Amino acid sequence: MNEQQEEHHQSAKIRTILQIGLVYLSQIFLYALCMAVLVGVSFLFKGSFSIQAYSDRLFIAGVVITLVGVFVFITIGGTRRNMGIPTFAKTKEDARKIIDHSEEIRAKAEKRYDAGSKVWAVGAACMLLSILLYYLLSIF
Repeated sequence: MNEQQEEHHQSAKIRTILQIGLVYLSQIFLYALCMAVLVGVSFLFKGSFSIQAYSDRLFIAGVVITLVGVFVFITIGGTRRNMGIPTFAKTKEDARKIIDHSEEIRAKAEKRYDAGSKVWAVGAACMLLSILLYYLLSIF
């Protein structure tokens, strides 16, 4: 009986992780598709649409977005803001404050890193989409 509960608990964890991962990937590819549409709209103003030009423009946009994402990720990691909580506990009150707000601090830090990694992933998805679209559209 205990083994069945453990297996059920394990499968529930795996299912939850897969759901979170699929939601994350769907958001990334939705943003990448939005960038692909924006790049496509840019041809209305610049003209001279071709599959090669579209793919190149989307790839360059992906490189720029990836660089911005890396910059954001590194900047977030380098700032090490204490979010209103003392970095080192000098008194018992400081230690209590750190312990009481540790979950809140962790959640804020995860949101910061998640933003940088999402921007980076959108750039990488744009580059991948650029390559895929070039090969798919060149068939037609």
